[in-house]
Amino acid sequence: MVKALSSEQMFFCRMPKVQSGRPLDFCVDADGNLWESYGRSLIMYDPRTAEAAQVTPHAMAGRVGNALARLGDEMAFFHYQANDYTAINPRTGQSRRCSLPSRPDGDVHDIWFCVEVAGKVLAFDRGLNGGVLVLDRAGDTPRKIACPYGDPEMVDGMVLPDGRVMIPTAGRMSLLMFDPANEIFTQEIQSDYEISFTWGCMFHEGIAYVADTSGGRLLPCDTRAARWLEPIPAPHYGRLYGYIGQGFQVGSRGYFNLDTWKGHEGIDRRTHRLRMPPGYRTHTVDGQPMRFLDRFLVFDAETGKFDYLVSPPQPDGVAELCYSKYQHGKVFITGHVIPTTPGEPVGYGQGDYCVWQSFPASR
Repeated sequence: MVKALSSEQMFFCRMPKVQSGRPLDFCVDADGNLWESYGRSLIMYDPRTAEAAQVTPHAMAGRVGNALARLGDEMAFFHYQANDYTAINPRTGQSRRCSLPSRPDGDVHDIWFCVEVAGKVLAFDRGLNGGVLVLDRAGDTPRKIACPYGDPEMVDGMVLPDGRVMIPTAGRMSLLMFDPANEIFTQEIQSDYEISFTWGCMFHEGIAYVADTSGGRLLPCDTRAARWLEPIPAPHYGRLYGYIGQGFQVGSRGYFNLDTWKGHEGIDRRTHRLRMPPGYRTHTVDGQPMRFLDRFLVFDAETGKFDYLVSPPQPDGVAELCYSKYQHGKVFITGHVIPTTPGEPVGYGQGDYCVWQSFPASR
């Protein structure tokens, strides 16, 4: 089990047989394999052998999705703007379309992320009157749990040591607590912050640290006193990166992915469209196409200090490190290598799929 993490303890695996752009969310199945969303297909990766393959389950029918979660021997794959999801058995390859609860307004669900907790999956609907969808078994129709604190935009959640799920919200930011065993919201801690988007968070000794994704800072909240503390500015914001995103936590340290984009991402909850300015792909700190960096921002809650977890340099490109998880004592960070000529600007194209993991593969 990983107790502390450094670049020297990590192992960088490249898979030239799988060419990808920026991959999306992933989960780890019952056999220890990673399944990651990419475009209209999935990437299956065996971390023991560092072998990968691109797979398109029949029931996906070429549809794009993002959020993936394991339920027992199966997986649930949630699509953008849909009223159903895809259940997949990774051992047999069988897949089927399954219903999401119908909405009274006739709108679709807008699910970007989900978490696994207490033998269930919680999926977060970002749309108007969204709520939390609770799924017990792949193939079932989830139950919708409406938020009693108005209609906040819930993007993602984090499972706390006591089993609760902490959910930061965008817009007029608040911190929600959800009890997955009883399937109820138990607390709202309101703030005075108005933020366009929040994604990454960590928790240490009762203090939550929530990333102001486009604001270059962490927003701490004492959950025991229900009180927000002074913001913590992140180093090199606006020069090295313009966006602090999703990550994972090991001990007192939180690890956050970084993007060169310097816009204020948000979503129109009525139309489900991202609010992106014209030319947004180069609205970046370096003027080059937007990309995740080859490093994660590290914050140690015990010392209050920042650092970076930097991946090894690649001779023929630049690593774009995207999504990550810490599960069962193992760290996985996925991405791809953007082909780049030394001395030339970093482009935006397909390259070798890669996984940076906390243990060696057998190859």
